[in-house]
Amino acid sequence: MSGIALEFEAVPTLFEFATDVLADYAMCKSAYASAYMDFLKAHAFGNVHVHSKFVAANLLKTEKIAAFYDKLYLYIIRTRDDDSKVFRFYAPTELRFVDAVKIVELHQRLSTLDTHDHY
Repeated sequence: MSGIALEFEAVPTLFEFATDVLADYAMCKSAYASAYMDFLKAHAFGNVHVHSKFVAANLLKTEKIAAFYDKLYLYIIRTRDDDSKVFRFYAPTELRFVDAVKIVELHQRLSTLDTHDHY
């Protein structure tokens, strides 16, 4: 594989605990998000977290949140159905480990299953 690229767009970050952290995101299919992490040789950061919700009789919706890191970035992939949002976090002076843990925990606590935004 010669390369995989996602089209990242900047997003404002509102982390009171880490005001210097910058972020952007890209939308893609879940298989492409996995291939991107594999291409980057990114390492898993913590456990995969899954939110689930029954939306109708016998219909369960899920959202999977997985975190990865490489030398420069923290990645969080939020996947619903076959669509993913890949968030990329970084800081000009290096992302601190404690800030990375807080960012991952925040993403794991929040579910988008109740929103109409289906990515």
